[in-house]
Amino acid sequence: MALDHLRLEANELSPYTRSCAKPQSLGSKPSPPTALACGIAKALCYIVLLHSYISTGASASVLVFYQHIIATSLLFSLAFLFERKRRPPLTLQTISWAFLLGLLQIPLGKLLLTWSLRFISATCQSIAMNAKTALVFVLAVAFGRERFSFLTINGQAKLWGITLSAVGTTIMIVWRGSTAAMQLPEGTFQDQLIGWIMTGSSLLSLAFANLLMVRRFLTSNKSLRIMGYLHF
Repeated sequence: MALDHLRLEANELSPYTRSCAKPQSLGSKPSPPTALACGIAKALCYIVLLHSYISTGASASVLVFYQHIIATSLLFSLAFLFERKRRPPLTLQTISWAFLLGLLQIPLGKLLLTWSLRFISATCQSIAMNAKTALVFVLAVAFGRERFSFLTINGQAKLWGITLSAVGTTIMIVWRGSTAAMQLPEGTFQDQLIGWIMTGSSLLSLAFANLLMVRRFLTSNKSLRIMGYLHF
């Protein structure tokens, strides 16, 4: 009877009282816009450092190889320690998905993105990287992975966000400032064209990898940390 009485009193608490009674954690998670801004800032810093390293004549293939070898070793160790009971069984289907995502992210994604820094500047590549989110959304709508309604406020916000992102990226790429800055050296246009093709192919590959990860892991009962492991 005493327990039933306590349960009844707990259920009669107002939402405000229950929210006040709930302990507040000191390490609260950042909001999605803050996390996105921090991620973009880290990516831009990485691109600038990578361009400085590639400009010295270092091999992009060797850099990407060692980067992913170290990352894979570290993440496998963390997965063995923290995901021992939740990791999926090592089946042929899991290996095939890992191979496909690795192909889209490493050779067709990161390696092309690194090679393109030999043909275009880090500024141009960072501008193009800002269009990745819009590209993922467009592909998600095209393949039926994202619901989009033009007549709703949510749909209008998504539409204007994609439009402003595309227009801003295009303006920053096309506009070169004064007339003197538009006079490019001989042979530069061909190099820039190759760089932009490599960057566009890389962004398209990374966008498809994101969609496949959501389709494979987000809708299943497997640990969501696998997405972080594969996305790294």
